[in-house]
Amino acid sequence: ILYGVDLNQILHNYEKIDFIRNLNGIFAFAVMDFIKNRVTLINDRHGFRPLFYYNDNQKLVFASEIKSVIKDKNIKREIDWKAWGDFIYFGEVHDNNTFFKNISTLPNASILIFEKGKCNIKKYWDYSEVKVDNLHDTNYFIKKGAELFNQSINIQTNDLKKADCFLTGGYDSRAIAMTIQKQGNIKLDTFTTRKEGDSYK
Repeated sequence: ILYGVDLNQILHNYEKIDFIRNLNGIFAFAVMDFIKNRVTLINDRHGFRPLFYYNDNQKLVFASEIKSVIKDKNIKREIDWKAWGDFIYFGEVHDNNTFFKNISTLPNASILIFEKGKCNIKKYWDYSEVKVDNLHDTNYFIKKGAELFNQSINIQTNDLKKADCFLTGGYDSRAIAMTIQKQGNIKLDTFTTRKEGDSYK
């Protein structure tokens, strides 16, 4: 989900770090350059869209799910017991490991370049770049947060004439519904669910 950019812009600018850094949205994409015989994989700053890959210094196999990668019968399915140990103990697999020794996930905010059989990964952004603002008071951050929230909703609903919002009972879904409703140009329907036997007013 990318905002304010189309496919042609990506194809003409994906090699420019500044362009990638300024992309707004959740994304993971691959570009095959047949002239340079090179594949480039890029994901968003937080790595919301997973990319799994296998590289044996000869070929690159990648997909958004591991089950698609291991369909390649030449890939050895060797269990990574350390990754399993991390998952059992911590509830997650650490680093960029997976449950298979030879399959990894692309780190967040990364550009993977596959050329001449080998992968080279470089980061285009890091969490260390996030700066702590100690100069402003609480009211400033409340106002700024509201502005960014409204901006995000407006970007995502810019072309909509009708929207459905699932109310979960939390503040986030209600805030989203309220923001959409305030725009006034979108027909908004809300819905929720309940278990049989539950009572509500």
